[in-house]
Amino acid sequence: MNIQQMFEELDELFNANDVRGAGACMNRWLMEARSQKDWKSELTILNEQIGYYRKTGNRAEGMETVLRAFQIVDEHGLESHAAGATTWLNGATALRTFGEYETSYFYFEKTMNLYKKLLEPQDYRFASLYNNMALLLSDMKRGKEAESLFLKSLEILENNPAMEAETANTYVSMAHMYHSVETDPEIRQEKVGEALRKALGILRKNNPLPDSYFAYICETCAKSFHYFGMKSEESELKAMAENYYHRKGAE
Repeated sequence: MNIQQMFEELDELFNANDVRGAGACMNRWLMEARSQKDWKSELTILNEQIGYYRKTGNRAEGMETVLRAFQIVDEHGLESHAAGATTWLNGATALRTFGEYETSYFYFEKTMNLYKKLLEPQDYRFASLYNNMALLLSDMKRGKEAESLFLKSLEILENNPAMEAETANTYVSMAHMYHSVETDPEIRQEKVGEALRKALGILRKNNPLPDSYFAYICETCAKSFHYFGMKSEESELKAMAENYYHRKGAE
């Protein structure tokens, strides 16, 4: 299978903000991989679908996809390979979104242990692990541990200009964490405000947006600015995303 063709199709669909079409595209390629008994391509597609179902809030399909991906890791001995760790990370992130906190933590720890054996400490994949594990710890009201992981993530992200969308998203996640766990109202307000200002500065600097992932991050962050009562900034981020899709649609 030419799996790269699927990614090219997905890029076009996401650039057009055709979320439903992207889901259908992945399903079509998944059926083709299974018909050819191509488990490597199947695992690649499942990892994409895990993120898709997480973002669209489809718990039933998401849980089924996570379990199948974990099964492939077990069946093909990927427990000591980066592909296995990446699958555990994606699955753990979805499990956290679906409220399966203990199982999510178990797979985050498995990912951490394997990454430490395979990767350099500044590898960008650690940033994703730290961020998503921090979100889980924040949900579990373990604020100090969550903050420590967010800061570790930023040490990696801020040294990589290609990761600015992730950096902005990390600051917004930190704002939610501070709002959730900080008990002193003045300190909470200060920390939340500082994190949101840093996120907004990064997104504004990249306007007009360079790709569909930045547009997705703007849409996601807009919801957070709405949550914090910052309606003007919410509208600004929504407009940035809409302008990107309009621009791509006119090309």
